[in-house]
Amino acid sequence: MVAFWLFFANVIFSGQPENITAGQCEISVIYTTVDLPDNAKVLTQNGSFSTVSLLLKPTELAPGEYEYSLTRRATNLYKVENTSMYIETKLCFNIGFEQASTIIINNPDGFVKGTVIFK
Repeated sequence: MVAFWLFFANVIFSGQPENITAGQCEISVIYTTVDLPDNAKVLTQNGSFSTVSLLLKPTELAPGEYEYSLTRRATNLYKVENTSMYIETKLCFNIGFEQASTIIINNPDGFVKGTVIFK
């Protein structure tokens, strides 16, 4: 139990787990876009009803290392340029615009899928 609290305190105060360094972020989910008809609507969990601009569906990426450019689209959400993929990260504060990156997938079924390294 003590180890958990030490890990938790490290994440809270450092912003990243011990094995993640500056310029790196954990990947929690990989998405692909879904084609929608014009004027598609969404009803959100908080009761908002609005037009959908983009729908993301979880997908998998095979284990390995991939070289892509990433652009930040929202907090912890990055577009993988020239693909239909998006990556959701944890505690990632990199403000990238078509930034060269390495995506390392080493646990596609895990809570943390892998790591993105911004160059």
